[in-house]
Amino acid sequence: SSIDNFSEIHRILAQSQSAGYGRRGDQWFSPPGNFYASYVKKVKELTKNPIIPLLGQQLCNDLRSLSINSQFDSPNDINIDGQKVAGLIAEMEETEGGFAIIIGVGMNIEVAPFAQRPTCCLHDFNPSITLEEIAQITDKSILKIINQ
Repeated sequence: SSIDNFSEIHRILAQSQSAGYGRRGDQWFSPPGNFYASYVKKVKELTKNPIIPLLGQQLCNDLRSLSINSQFDSPNDINIDGQKVAGLIAEMEETEGGFAIIIGVGMNIEVAPFAQRPTCCLHDFNPSITLEEIAQITDKSILKIINQ
Protein backbone atom coordinates (compact mmCIF):
# COMPACT_ATOMS: atom_id res chain seq x y z
CA SER A 1 0.00 0.00 0.00
CA SER A 2 1.02 3.59 -0.51
CA ILE A 3 1.09 6.59 1.81
CA ASP A 4 -0.88 8.37 -0.93
CA ASN A 5 -4.03 6.43 0.00
CA PHE A 6 -6.13 8.72 2.24
CA SER A 7 -8.07 5.87 3.84
CA GLU A 8 -5.10 3.91 5.22
CA ILE A 9 -3.15 4.25 8.44
CA HIS A 10 0.40 2.93 8.40
CA ARG A 11 2.18 1.71 11.54
CA ILE A 12 5.95 1.63 11.83
CA LEU A 13 7.08 -0.44 14.82
CA ALA A 14 10.61 -0.33 16.24
CA GLN A 15 12.34 -2.67 18.71
CA SER A 16 14.37 0.26 20.04
CA GLN A 17 15.15 3.83 19.06
CA SER A 18 18.45 5.63 18.79
CA ALA A 19 16.95 9.03 17.91
CA GLY A 20 13.68 9.14 19.87
CA TYR A 21 12.56 12.59 20.99
CA GLY A 22 9.83 14.35 22.92
CA ARG A 23 7.68 17.34 22.07
CA ARG A 24 10.38 19.82 23.17
CA GLY A 25 13.06 17.97 21.23
CA ASP A 26 14.34 16.19 24.34
CA GLN A 27 16.15 12.95 23.50
CA TRP A 28 14.60 9.80 24.91
CA PHE A 29 16.39 6.59 25.83
CA SER A 30 14.43 3.83 24.12
CA PRO A 31 15.76 0.36 25.03
CA PRO A 32 14.48 -2.97 23.69
CA GLY A 33 11.47 -4.47 25.48
CA ASN A 34 9.17 -1.47 25.18
CA PHE A 35 6.65 -0.31 22.55
CA TYR A 36 7.77 2.29 20.00
CA ALA A 37 5.49 3.05 17.08
CA SER A 38 4.75 5.78 14.60
CA TYR A 39 1.37 5.93 12.90
CA VAL A 40 1.02 7.83 9.62
CA LYS A 41 -2.19 8.87 7.89
CA LYS A 42 -2.54 11.15 4.91
CA VAL A 43 -5.27 13.81 5.15
CA LYS A 44 -6.48 16.43 2.70
CA GLU A 45 -6.54 19.25 5.22
CA LEU A 46 -5.11 20.04 8.63
CA THR A 47 -7.18 18.76 11.52
CA LYS A 48 -8.41 20.99 14.31
CA ASN A 49 -8.96 18.01 16.64
CA PRO A 50 -6.67 17.90 19.68
CA ILE A 51 -5.33 14.48 18.69
CA ILE A 52 -2.94 13.90 21.60
CA PRO A 53 -5.36 14.60 24.48
CA LEU A 54 -8.06 12.53 22.77
CA LEU A 55 -5.63 9.66 22.11
CA GLY A 56 -4.22 9.84 25.64
CA GLN A 57 -7.68 9.53 27.18
CA GLN A 58 -8.61 6.70 24.79
CA LEU A 59 -5.42 4.76 25.55
CA CYS A 60 -6.05 5.10 29.29
CA ASN A 61 -9.60 3.77 28.78
CA ASP A 62 -8.40 0.88 26.61
CA LEU A 63 -5.52 -0.07 28.98
CA ARG A 64 -8.11 -0.84 31.66
CA SER A 65 -8.79 -4.11 29.79
CA LEU A 66 -5.29 -5.17 31.00
CA SER A 67 -5.98 -4.05 34.58
CA ILE A 68 -3.86 -0.92 34.11
CA ASN A 69 -5.24 2.15 35.89
CA SER A 70 -3.50 4.98 34.04
CA GLN A 71 -4.19 8.70 33.75
CA PHE A 72 -3.56 11.12 30.91
CA ASP A 73 -1.21 13.89 32.06
CA SER A 74 -1.53 16.86 29.72
CA PRO A 75 0.01 17.77 27.41
CA ASN A 76 1.28 14.37 26.22
CA ASP A 77 2.08 11.80 28.92
CA ILE A 78 0.34 8.77 30.37
CA ASN A 79 1.06 8.10 34.04
CA ILE A 80 0.43 5.35 36.55
CA ASP A 81 0.51 6.51 40.17
CA GLY A 82 2.26 9.73 39.12
CA GLN A 83 5.00 7.92 37.18
CA LYS A 84 5.37 8.28 33.41
CA VAL A 85 4.67 5.06 31.54
CA ALA A 86 4.06 6.45 28.03
CA GLY A 87 4.59 9.51 25.87
CA LEU A 88 2.72 10.69 22.79
CA ILE A 89 3.71 13.12 20.05
CA ALA A 90 1.94 14.34 16.91
CA GLU A 91 3.38 16.14 13.92
CA MET A 92 2.03 17.27 10.57
CA GLU A 93 4.06 17.14 7.37
CA GLU A 94 3.02 18.68 4.08
CA THR A 95 2.82 16.10 1.30
CA GLU A 96 1.78 16.12 -2.31
CA GLY A 97 -1.97 16.67 -2.33
CA GLY A 98 -2.39 17.09 1.41
CA PHE A 99 -0.76 16.48 4.74
CA ALA A 100 0.49 13.52 6.74
CA ILE A 101 -0.39 13.18 10.41
CA ILE A 102 2.42 11.36 12.21
CA ILE A 103 1.65 10.13 15.72
CA GLY A 104 4.42 8.68 17.84
CA VAL A 105 3.68 6.43 20.80
CA GLY A 106 6.30 5.18 23.24
CA MET A 107 5.17 2.94 26.09
CA ASN A 108 7.34 1.30 28.75
CA ILE A 109 6.47 -2.40 28.92
CA GLU A 110 9.53 -4.15 30.37
CA VAL A 111 11.93 -1.29 31.14
CA ALA A 112 11.43 2.07 32.85
CA PRO A 113 14.23 4.23 31.44
CA PHE A 114 15.86 6.78 33.72
CA ALA A 115 14.43 10.25 33.12
CA GLN A 116 14.24 13.62 34.84
CA ARG A 117 10.94 12.56 36.37
CA PRO A 118 9.74 9.26 37.88
CA THR A 119 9.03 6.53 35.34
CA CYS A 120 7.55 3.05 35.52
CA CYS A 121 6.78 0.16 33.19
CA LEU A 122 3.61 -1.84 32.65
CA HIS A 123 5.25 -4.99 34.05
CA ASP A 124 5.45 -3.23 37.44
CA PHE A 125 1.65 -3.50 37.53
CA ASN A 126 0.86 -6.50 35.29
CA PRO A 127 3.88 -8.73 34.46
CA SER A 128 1.94 -10.76 31.87
CA ILE A 129 1.36 -7.88 29.42
CA THR A 130 2.90 -8.55 26.01
CA LEU A 131 4.12 -6.27 23.23
CA GLU A 132 1.43 -7.76 20.98
CA GLU A 133 -1.33 -6.78 23.43
CA ILE A 134 -0.02 -3.21 23.64
CA ALA A 135 0.21 -3.03 19.83
CA GLN A 136 -3.42 -4.20 19.53
CA ILE A 137 -4.69 -1.75 22.15
CA THR A 138 -2.74 1.14 20.65
CA ASP A 139 -3.92 0.28 17.13
CA LYS A 140 -7.53 0.23 18.40
CA SER A 141 -7.13 3.58 20.18
CA ILE A 142 -5.45 5.20 17.16
CA LEU A 143 -8.22 4.01 14.82
CA LYS A 144 -10.94 5.41 17.10
CA ILE A 145 -9.29 8.84 17.33
CA ILE A 146 -7.77 9.38 13.88
CA ASN A 147 -10.95 8.41 12.03
CA GLN A 148 -13.16 10.84 13.96
